[in-house]
Amino acid sequence: LTGTEANPIIITRDDPDQTSPLFWDPTLGPPNKTLMWQIDMLPPATLAMLHVVVKYSDARLHPLPVPDDVELFVTTGAVGSQINATTYMWIPGILIINSYTEDSDGNGRIDRIRFTSDSSLNYDFSGFDLELVGYEIDTTKGSSGFEPKATGVAPYLGAEFFVWLREKTWSDTGSKPLWRIIANDSLRDIVSGKYTLGQIFENFNIPTDTAPPRVGYTLTLPDSNETFFQFSESVFSSDVGGTIASGSFGGASSLSQVNTSGTDEMLVSFANPWTAAQLDGGTQISMVNIWDNEALPHDYSVDPAWLSLGRALPAPYNAYGQNGPGANWDRDWPNPIVTDNFPVPNDNDVPVATHRASDVLVSIPPSSATDSRYFIWPIWARDSVKTEVKEADYENLTPTQSATLTIGLVRDFTGTQWLRDQDMTVQARVNPSLTPGQVNLHFDTNVAASFKAINANGPVGLWLPAFNEDAAAGAGFAGMVPRPNANTSLNTVSAPASGVLWNNAIPSADSKVRSGAVLDFFYSFGTVNTVDPLYAGRLDIRPGAAVPSNWYRLVKPFSFNIQDIKLQRSSVTILNNVIDPTKGENVRVSYQLAKSGPVTVQVFTLDGDLVQVLYRGSRAAGDYTASWDGRNRGGRAVARGMYFIRVVAPEIDEIRKVMVVKQ
Repeated sequence: LTGTEANPIIITRDDPDQTSPLFWDPTLGPPNKTLMWQIDMLPPATLAMLHVVVKYSDARLHPLPVPDDVELFVTTGAVGSQINATTYMWIPGILIINSYTEDSDGNGRIDRIRFTSDSSLNYDFSGFDLELVGYEIDTTKGSSGFEPKATGVAPYLGAEFFVWLREKTWSDTGSKPLWRIIANDSLRDIVSGKYTLGQIFENFNIPTDTAPPRVGYTLTLPDSNETFFQFSESVFSSDVGGTIASGSFGGASSLSQVNTSGTDEMLVSFANPWTAAQLDGGTQISMVNIWDNEALPHDYSVDPAWLSLGRALPAPYNAYGQNGPGANWDRDWPNPIVTDNFPVPNDNDVPVATHRASDVLVSIPPSSATDSRYFIWPIWARDSVKTEVKEADYENLTPTQSATLTIGLVRDFTGTQWLRDQDMTVQARVNPSLTPGQVNLHFDTNVAASFKAINANGPVGLWLPAFNEDAAAGAGFAGMVPRPNANTSLNTVSAPASGVLWNNAIPSADSKVRSGAVLDFFYSFGTVNTVDPLYAGRLDIRPGAAVPSNWYRLVKPFSFNIQDIKLQRSSVTILNNVIDPTKGENVRVSYQLAKSGPVTVQVFTLDGDLVQVLYRGSRAAGDYTASWDGRNRGGRAVARGMYFIRVVAPEIDEIRKVMVVKQ
């Protein structure tokens, strides 16, 4: 529209005499639009008006910033709180009118804030920046962390954008990071290009929480009726608050709160204990009527201070809540829980979610052959050594005996024992109630701290191999570990070694296998699943010990160390050569044969008398060990003093000293 200074174009209502000025009271809402011209300009259109006077026009569908060449006609005679502007939602500037936290991938961690302006924007973020409290902008996304919202439905076309956040390493859907604009010379209205985007409050603004609560993770021990729940924020039993109760969990009999500062962690008891087969099968627990306690966003449509500026929104909650354009559910805040089939429920649905009873298969260390509270348990691991003890007798050794009688065999998987940097075999027993088609061993060494849970919201020190962080596709494990460790190596076997015993290999050729490393490993069953896998780890207690009340903090991987020994002359190497036979101590000897032939390993006194024969026979080339418990051929402990162990083999004739002491 183009007029002239002397003869401007006038936009007015159908009342040439204007005998009834259109006053309107902000406490009663917007003016009667039937008496107004309706102006609706959709982006990316721009306003082209020159020498125009606007009277009695309504731009509520898409508020219009006032161009320099447009005059707004103002009546006189308004009284009280009435507004005398005869144009509605022609605005002298643009502001962020609402902001909302979002968890766009549903993993229980907020990853962006959604902003709504009162007018369409040019989406030029080159000179725009925000300051956040407690969070950082993820500059790897969008335009240095900012991104226009995809075209949606009226009345918010072109008026919304996101700032992407660096996710925390824990679940935080209840967080509301304070924000403020610290620079802007580029993000402007698209209508006139005249106004830069500002904010309502001068200092920091608080977003509304629109990130729904999610189950972060669950943990359940086999043969237990108790399930630990961790939620991404405190939860309540109804949309008007109310303490969370067992009635929200299908089949539950009681509930106890774990975290005294909120209701984000709880132990839920069920009528019957969970079996290993149920937990391995991913049995689901149903949940109903679980909400957060978020308040409604500020309603500017009934805010006199806001309306006094000549601004209002017909749908104050935008696309999120009751009456919001494009909303797919018809509830006010707070937010209802959602399940893995993200997003929120449909109109008027009661919020229902499901989650499996345990996100990790946690084995309790078996205390006897009849203890079935495990899924899979490693019973020994061995490097390439040929041990004195027969493989069938390994289980007869205690962990301490395996560490003192030989080299290259471990029976403890808490990270206290070691194998050498050689090809290794791990044998595990699977619970007889489970019949996996294959057993997978996932391992890594010296796992980076960035993968490990470090705060009280998860089992401290726990990490997990690969999984899909997008909860719309998988479990997410939000709150259990910071992120998946996709750098793990894998060994899969599809046939048991014997009955329920399965052998997995850890090759020395793998770059992760090196001396000085700590090797952690988990198991999984069946086809390898990296979306929402069920990894099998251990409860970090001694075999036979009572399960402590905080068991859900004690989930760990299986572990042992890798440590080469410094070989002595002719590869005959003695370890712990000072022993006290009355304390059950042993000296260990490692020797390596380059070729086959006769071998003798004997113990002599300082005078040359034979004390004990540790081995006599023929052996093939390979890596061997021998041990001496400080006793003679009659089974009696020898006297204090110096002794000698002599190893004679092809191209080997070596003597090593041993000191026997007694306290």
